[in-house]
Amino acid sequence: MMVIHATNSAEGYDPAIRSLQRHLSFLNYRGFRLLFKNEMMLRNHTTRSLGLFDGKVLEVTLKSATQEKVVLGVKMYNPKTPSGVSLDTTVSVSRRGTFFVGGPRHEDGVLLLPITAWY
Repeated sequence: MMVIHATNSAEGYDPAIRSLQRHLSFLNYRGFRLLFKNEMMLRNHTTRSLGLFDGKVLEVTLKSATQEKVVLGVKMYNPKTPSGVSLDTTVSVSRRGTFFVGGPRHEDGVLLLPITAWY
């Protein structure tokens, strides 16, 4: 999983995320910077959490895996707010596929969270 800051106050792509440029180019932002990268090892029915800059938490749960794809539960919430769940979904991701979670505001832009299923 990566955390990318998309903004209009800068231009260009961080060299570390050039491989994602085709996925990011359609967004209405000019600058993309990798804030950090976190490799998570998940086993069936395990959950890993990642704290974000705005106080939110992203949880990823491996629900199932086959040779072709994984099924992940993805939840984003603010632990300080009782009804602070902003995302609670299940996605199917092809082997070595990437999907994006996006939208939490950060400074003068938004955070984008590409999650790749490497196995």
